[in-house]
Amino acid sequence: MSTPQRPSAERRGPRFGAAGVWLSSCLAACGLLSACATVSSPGPPGELISRTPAAAGAEWIVVRGGERDIRSLVLLPDDYAEGRRYPMLVAVHNFAGNAEGFAGLIHAERLRARGIILLLPQAAGHIPDWQGPGLTLLGRAYGADGKPVDDVAGVAVTLQAAEGLYRVAPDQINVVGFSQGGTLALALTRRLGAARPGAVRRLFLVAGSAAGPVDQSLALPGADLIAYEPGHSAPQAVANWLTGEPAERVFLPRILQAKGCALASRVSSDGIERSDYACADGRTVVHLFEASGEHAWPGQDAKDDSWLTGKGSTSHVDFTNLIADTIAPR
Repeated sequence: MSTPQRPSAERRGPRFGAAGVWLSSCLAACGLLSACATVSSPGPPGELISRTPAAAGAEWIVVRGGERDIRSLVLLPDDYAEGRRYPMLVAVHNFAGNAEGFAGLIHAERLRARGIILLLPQAAGHIPDWQGPGLTLLGRAYGADGKPVDDVAGVAVTLQAAEGLYRVAPDQINVVGFSQGGTLALALTRRLGAARPGAVRRLFLVAGSAAGPVDQSLALPGADLIAYEPGHSAPQAVANWLTGEPAERVFLPRILQAKGCALASRVSSDGIERSDYACADGRTVVHLFEASGEHAWPGQDAKDDSWLTGKGSTSHVDFTNLIADTIAPR
């Protein structure tokens, strides 16, 4: 098997300008306000605390896990019915985001219409910040017993609870994350795959980093990977500086190496370089690099564009359609 080709570092470095410096200062200031928060979470992990209807085909669930109570928005497919099973997509929002806002950002209604169950967990804090080594940007939070909150464990337990509550198709758990949510999504897939290869069928990443060692544990056994890498990603560079975790140009080639992937094809069109890899575990990796891309959800509405983070409405990638076309029932 040929050696996986590493993306060129010369053209992959994110811009780290005034906006990045300003964001770094803001994050540091916020950290002084939120350090050492305590989260109350009595009772056993995995316990379903509540189910609350939100709207037609939508509800909130609260599950205890990872030293806190994790609140998640669940969106059911338009054709949700007895006797059928549906793929599930765990969608993890970015730093300072929330479940409802992320559902709008990624056009969750389009995914529901394609027959996909969405599970959108919510980070805690006045400024929502996922908790765990290599994840947290502000101060660490602790449970009632003094142990640090572990949101990777908490989301894993929430997923397990959701599989028991809803009509999820066997071996059709998919995970997507954006920015800090991408870092958690990769860590979640890594942890679940180590326990049971194929526990996650597909991982979709938009920016993000790799929390933990950059080694063979990145093999993600049994999972396909579809990763979008923008050419300009100053907020991710700030996050990586704060956590000490690597950029895509470092950890993506290590995933290819760990999975034993070989380049199958590479094409460029409309400013998108798409590289497809075939891997030793029978799975595939798709890497999408957009030189003009910014730190945003590719294909988001113009109203969600930001001068601070970036524009996604101008991307030539519709990542929501890509997800739907990849996992939706045929």
